Amino acid sequence: MRIALWTLLGLLVVAASTAVFLGLRYRKQILRRAVASVTRRVEARYPVRLLIGPARFTDLTTVMVDGIRLVPRVTGSSPLDTLLRVGRVTATVSLKSALKLRPVFSDIQLDDVQLTAVKRDSVTDNFRFLLKSPKRTAAQARAAAADSLAATRRARPWGRVLNGVVDAVFENIPPAVNFRHITVTYTSPRHFVRGLLPHLAVADGRFRGRAVLTVDSVRNDVRFNGTLNPSDYQFAVIAYPARRGARLTAPYIGRRYHAGLSLDTVSLLLDGKEYDAATEQCTVRGLARVKGLRVNHARLAAHDIIFPETAARFVATLGPDYASLNQPTAVQLGRLVVYPTASFRLRPSKQVELHVQTNELPANDVLASLPRGIFDEIDGMQAAGRLKYALDFKLDMAKLDELELKSNLQGTHFRVTRFGAADLSKLAREFPYTAYNDKGDSVKTFLVGPSNPEFVRYDEVSPYLPLAILTAEDPRFFIHQGFMESAFRKSMIQNLRERRFARGGSTLSMQLVKNVFLTRKKTIGRKVEEVLMTWIIEHNQPRFVSKERMFEVYLNVIEWGPKRYGVTEAARFFFGKRPADLTLNESLFLASIVPAPRRYRQSFDSYGNLRGKPRYFFKLISQLMHERGLISDIDYQKVWPGVTLAGAARDLIVTARDTTADTLDMAPLVPLDFIGPTVPPDLQPDRQLPMGAKKEDGSDVLE
Repeated sequence: MRIALWTLLGLLVVAASTAVFLGLRYRKQILRRAVASVTRRVEARYPVRLLIGPARFTDLTTVMVDGIRLVPRVTGSSPLDTLLRVGRVTATVSLKSALKLRPVFSDIQLDDVQLTAVKRDSVTDNFRFLLKSPKRTAAQARAAAADSLAATRRARPWGRVLNGVVDAVFENIPPAVNFRHITVTYTSPRHFVRGLLPHLAVADGRFRGRAVLTVDSVRNDVRFNGTLNPSDYQFAVIAYPARRGARLTAPYIGRRYHAGLSLDTVSLLLDGKEYDAATEQCTVRGLARVKGLRVNHARLAAHDIIFPETAARFVATLGPDYASLNQPTAVQLGRLVVYPTASFRLRPSKQVELHVQTNELPANDVLASLPRGIFDEIDGMQAAGRLKYALDFKLDMAKLDELELKSNLQGTHFRVTRFGAADLSKLAREFPYTAYNDKGDSVKTFLVGPSNPEFVRYDEVSPYLPLAILTAEDPRFFIHQGFMESAFRKSMIQNLRERRFARGGSTLSMQLVKNVFLTRKKTIGRKVEEVLMTWIIEHNQPRFVSKERMFEVYLNVIEWGPKRYGVTEAARFFFGKRPADLTLNESLFLASIVPAPRRYRQSFDSYGNLRGKPRYFFKLISQLMHERGLISDIDYQKVWPGVTLAGAARDLIVTARDTTADTLDMAPLVPLDFIGPTVPPDLQPDRQLPMGAKKEDGSDVLE
């Protein structure tokens, strides 16, 4: 038995030795055959020529290749640019894999690599063939045509593309790589991109390197390092500027969107991937972190928006034609943690769904975590109590009227203990107010209080004027807490339908904050700050200021014509009287020009007669006031579609040779002018409203 065993072992040793001897003796021939096999497979799969230079062994298992070129085959009248050039390749090869003509390399070193992608026009380039899917059989093509859903998915298979990219990257990373002098270039009629990698080393699951990236006119010199584990689809990298004090700048968005985005450090962790081939759904998990993030755009804010250190743990899914952000995704802004979920679909129509919630946090933690550059007026504010926020938003572009919007900032024992740049409590006492024009230049400064002879108290104004303004602008001002969700919702629907900012959803509280504390620049940042400041004023315990005082300030500061501020000046300018003496018709007129006071002359013809829209406004608002019991039957019966100008405005408006109406010059009457107390159903407020008025629910109509 022992003799047989030793005999078998001896035969195995002899066989192994013979195999090694033959492998070493004929390794050159094996290498040539392996190279030829690789060339054939590549050229059979892609329309290219693969040119591999002389290959040789430098030791027992190390192969050196001098020169590799990948050249697309000519498909038109002119040759295509060489896609890939490699000066030298050095790698360790497995003899076993080489014997099978499928060499497996490790410890790869690449020198002087040039990857050059060129796009000449919309149909001519030297790289598109790499992005095409393998050809389908006739049976597969027929099945795809029969299955419209499958055809739709294949038309834009986001999940499958993502899975393919991740697989291609992780499955082709050798255990050890040393790259030197790598140049990647992309050129098209509109863009130029170049990436230079002086050095990139990968060993034992770790990598480090440096890259100089140029995209059009944006240049970044970046150092990076990280770890990778291809078998578990795990990858981690951190990138930062190579020069101390420099920043990383995002390319493309400056040229495309006139925006800026820069940061100090960015890190990304990919912690796994799952793919369902049946549904073409790919899910990735990971963590991203950004330090020193700055964003700039003229429509966002006047200055850079500076974010605190930001981190996000995410679970993201790409399907055939949809993308989603799933639980337990969390985003941390300073001390504030936000839990968002979102989805976006292309078919059967564009659909967006967003849900956001936060835990209840100390108010100071929330205020300290707000980005700088947006909330300038409350920067430095401190508060007691706790805050919690929730948002539910759902939009289907094919069903705009079904848009869902629920936003709720909830405070528990919220109380401001120290103001920031703006003292919100000044509304409750006399304060100097400065009016600005659209360019940001100061126009006029005056006191809002008894020291100013032009100031009028709330109870010194004709009761018709507050009622007319509230009916048109904000009928629930004395009831709501600063906002009307339904007005925001209807504003969004109209803006989306018309694809422009056609309608606002501001309450009187928000208009007051905008006029007293903020600039006239129309930016998203200013609107967000306006909303937050309004919430603070309306929810502080106890209140800074009563609703009556807020409305009193509103009447004394809003513009009622070019450089005409406050109700006292407005009443004198238009009618030559005091605010207390304004009639119902005069009050209706002043309410009608609140949304666009500088265009007041457009309300009249050259004889001082009201045009169609103001007359419509008179009838509509007076009807609503009557229906709500705000005016008597007698007052309603006395409403007529016009006013008698008696102030300085008359000389600017009435420019005709005399006051005898010329029917050719007058604006045509509308049927509504002849209608009495009852308005026909087709002209009811719910059916059609003049632009700029507000419905009973508080939503705006007037532009």
